Amino acid sequence: MLTVRNFESWKILPLALALALGACMNNPNQPAPAVEAKAEAHKVAPDTSLALLAAAEKALAADRLMSPSHDNAYDRYRAVLMLKPDNEQATSGLQQVLLRYLALTRSALAKGRWKQAETYLARANVVSPSHSLIKALAVQLKEQRSVQVRADTPDKDLDAVFRLDAAQVARRDPVILDQLRVIAERMKETGETMLIVSLSDSDGRWLYSQMKASVPGFRLRGDIRLGRKVKVVLRAPIDVPLN
Repeated sequence: MLTVRNFESWKILPLALALALGACMNNPNQPAPAVEAKAEAHKVAPDTSLALLAAAEKALAADRLMSPSHDNAYDRYRAVLMLKPDNEQATSGLQQVLLRYLALTRSALAKGRWKQAETYLARANVVSPSHSLIKALAVQLKEQRSVQVRADTPDKDLDAVFRLDAAQVARRDPVILDQLRVIAERMKETGETMLIVSLSDSDGRWLYSQMKASVPGFRLRGDIRLGRKVKVVLRAPIDVPLN
């Protein structure tokens, strides 16, 4: 039996449902699924960048510049820049990787390790292709290699070679001083330049200092290179044209 009370309830129920449904649809605090997903992605990106930067800094400090492939500074910094192209820390980090490879190249050149220097230069070029410092070091590498070829040339193929006893040089034996004096005096007379070939840089510098002391006031011109045999190779004077 439909009473007045039941009739009123029947009229109110559809109205209440409609109001509730409208409230859900128009509630500004209830984001649509697509908006919510976008907001979540926005929150994840900064956290990912920070984690990558932390990993990159750790790898850089440990000299893991480009290897191993799964954990190195170069890849981590590049990944950050893919997410945030204007990230200054990542850009600066790549610059540090470049400078480190250039320093390693100079160190390898100083030790006569040409292959190693070539590898470091190639990696530096990946970080910053055609950088001016890379080009300069490449020229230096080429020049030192050409000198090394001469340093390792068999003695019979050279005009003026003074072979030295490596053991005497290593222990700074005074016996060798007379031989060094003869070489220095010849250079003073002829104006020749020299190439000192030694087993270590310190040996080469010692040989040069002893020869220089033999001819006070005269400037001995030459170079020092590492080689398999200890010797002094005399070359034509710089101001005399070669035929």
